[in-house]
Amino acid sequence: MKKQNLNTKQKNPREGTFRRSRCFPMSILLFLGLISCNPGGQKQEKAAGIPDWAVTARTQVEQWVENGSVVGAGLLIIQDGKVILQEAYGMNDAERGIPLQKNQIHKIHSMTKPFTGTAILMLMEEGMLDLDDPVSDYLEAFRNDECREITIRQLLDHTAGFVQPAYPRGSIDLYADLEEAVTDLAAHGPEHNPGTAYHYSDGHSATLGMIVTKRSGMPVEEFIAERIFEPLGMRDSYCLLKPGQPDRSRVCNTYRWTEDGYVKAWDQGDEPETPFFRASGGIYTTPGDYARFLGLIMNGGSNGQVRLLKASTLREALSPGSLNDAYGLHWELLHHFEDTAILPVFGHGGSAGTQAMALPEQNAMVFYFSQSRGTLTSEFFKEMILQELGYKEKKHFSTRPPDEWLYESYTGEYRISGRPWTVERTQQGICLKSGRLVPIDFRPVSDSVFEQPYMDWSVTFHRNAEGFADNFSFRLGERIVEAIRE
Repeated sequence: MKKQNLNTKQKNPREGTFRRSRCFPMSILLFLGLISCNPGGQKQEKAAGIPDWAVTARTQVEQWVENGSVVGAGLLIIQDGKVILQEAYGMNDAERGIPLQKNQIHKIHSMTKPFTGTAILMLMEEGMLDLDDPVSDYLEAFRNDECREITIRQLLDHTAGFVQPAYPRGSIDLYADLEEAVTDLAAHGPEHNPGTAYHYSDGHSATLGMIVTKRSGMPVEEFIAERIFEPLGMRDSYCLLKPGQPDRSRVCNTYRWTEDGYVKAWDQGDEPETPFFRASGGIYTTPGDYARFLGLIMNGGSNGQVRLLKASTLREALSPGSLNDAYGLHWELLHHFEDTAILPVFGHGGSAGTQAMALPEQNAMVFYFSQSRGTLTSEFFKEMILQELGYKEKKHFSTRPPDEWLYESYTGEYRISGRPWTVERTQQGICLKSGRLVPIDFRPVSDSVFEQPYMDWSVTFHRNAEGFADNFSFRLGERIVEAIRE
């Protein structure tokens, strides 16, 4: 266990740092609406005891639904153990005109990972395994030269060497069960030497799920249901929900972005996309149920009636990983405080546009649940909350936009890594469009530089002697890719 210095003296515990992740979201998209809170609305909300940052979150989610960035979205904010805001916006089924309901059941995809990680930590506390044990001690498939030295801890902090997509067949859906997928994963071995680099991978979580199965003597999905869902009263949560089962009619439909907008990708009456629980994803739950789990974690592993983990174990789980200080033991770490007695801001997101955040300093939790694949609103939501709470600096944009002729020289068709992208003019600046992605909004900071309002992304146009832009640089954090005009 990593030791924490709890005696660090700080004049202000808020004077921490935001630890930037060394990875990027798997898709880049979304048209971001400008935040413009109505003063009268803010006054009414303040009277109801809702803080400004929560009002801003509500306003932005409303705008995302209104401008088509998502089909529908649920928002839940809990502070001091009380629900201070819970709303549902937009549609659950756009074709049938069925609106989204509060506490609708959602597929949360990678927000499943903290449950699998918690199951491993519970087994560790029970003496069933040690985090530094080789995986090969428990899974025969890992007893080969490439995988023999991989440890459980490396799976938890995504440093075991597998990448995304993880599976040799391309998708876990092409396997009969979890064990077959993990066996094939191990047979092909990791892409990188274990313990040398951080690479987020569903394969790490799937392998952890198999370890839980082997050590507990029950399938990982049964362990999670019996040892986590049931004690916490998570009655609206399932690891696998097939057609005809109770509550299946409450599951939100899933949409994906295309050139023509959102189309339904999965209907609540369809078979599960994966016919078995995959441990890296797969849980169906509601914002309210997830709050039961996240609240227990934020409260040191206990909700006053049930204890799943020791506080010291959670301190380790929420400490920076060995090679990425933005990811712990199957938890995303969003902001660290210099006073290490304060837990970091933490949580996890999911690929269909879901996000859960624990805010220990505010004694609050925030949940944003959509089912719109191909949107980065959940990433933008996370960054917005960090900015509103002062954990990240808000961006400042030019009060004098570039001349119109410059905009005309920037718009048009480009290629990035061989794929077509389009630059278009918007009311607030420009947007980048790609056929499979919701447009990404950028606003001007100078005549040639535009920044994304929430993410550390920018576009810099390069003009030739005639003043015409024939290429631009697209920066995503420390990574830069070049776009060439067609």
